[in-house]
Amino acid sequence: HEHFEMARLVVARHLDLKRMFAIWRVDPPWQPVTKKGQGQRMGGGKGAIDHYVTPI
Repeated sequence: HEHFEMARLVVARHLDLKRMFAIWRVDPPWQPVTKKGQGQRMGGGKGAIDHYVTPI
């Protein structure tokens, strides 16, 4: 989430707010990323959900 805020601040710094505006809408993370536990052998199906991301 912090990288979206950093990008918003950088863009807002270069905007002339008197002449234009920007609406920011960032979808919450919804796509799960799976990961197998460390030390597990190959195979055995897909790993457990590790975290969620927002694809761009």
